[in-house]
Amino acid sequence: MDEDREKRHRFKRPSSVDWISSLPDCLLSQILSNLPTKDAVKTSVLSTRWRSLWKQVPSLDLANFDFSLYFPYCPKFLTFVDSFLLDLNRDSCLHEFKLKYDSDGETDHLSRWINTLVKRKVKHIDIVDESNASWDFPIPTTLYSCESLVSLKLSGLTLPNPNLVVSLPSLKTIYLTIAKFDVGEANPAMSGSGKLRYR
Repeated sequence: MDEDREKRHRFKRPSSVDWISSLPDCLLSQILSNLPTKDAVKTSVLSTRWRSLWKQVPSLDLANFDFSLYFPYCPKFLTFVDSFLLDLNRDSCLHEFKLKYDSDGETDHLSRWINTLVKRKVKHIDIVDESNASWDFPIPTTLYSCESLVSLKLSGLTLPNPNLVVSLPSLKTIYLTIAKFDVGEANPAMSGSGKLRYR
């Protein structure tokens, strides 16, 4: 028996060390930023250390079917995006906002999100509305004063004629698909986008 005990002691595995959790928050949030938001949120159950780390990720990459496969217009989805953007503790700049959803014609929340993105100095916006019901809904003109915006991708939405001075000094690319955009009238206004690349 003593011999068996000695063998078990000899082959006992050393206690594992969680090297990842020992990394600083800034590095962990950078790692999580490479994951879709739904997967980043799942890490909150790993331990107390991870519980709120996903909230420090400077990007959102989400689709409404992450919440419901059968009900495209999902209130829980809208509530989650609202809480992510409007959390009073989140005062950092937002690097990327990537969203795919079905608005079902409800566009109030979209205006709210765009306005918040501008305040948060977003750099990259990629929004796809799959409902095809908001084509005639122009996104807020506050977008034209987002000096931090580098790239803009819209699908199923309307980019309105600004009729005002555009201040998008950092904008490099605009990609529109299944969207409305009055190119003839808006091109002169884009003189406020000195870095915009034309093809």
